[in-house]
Amino acid sequence: MSTVTVQFYTITETNEGVTETYSGKVWAAIKSVFNGLSGFFLILLNIWPIIVIFVGGYFIYRRRRKRKDDI
Repeated sequence: MSTVTVQFYTITETNEGVTETYSGKVWAAIKSVFNGLSGFFLILLNIWPIIVIFVGGYFIYRRRRKRKDDI
């Protein structure tokens, strides 16, 4: 009988002593805001037909309701 021992390891670089500057944090926050806004506008671009249908339906509803109130 024999015993087989297998060890797995990875070599990772450590960035000890490296700190992020305040301007780096500000720039990262600005990029994050831009990414969020661009994502929001992409969603709006994908659902614009639904928005148009709801807005049109709202104006038609308002017009019909106003006509009923006038009678």
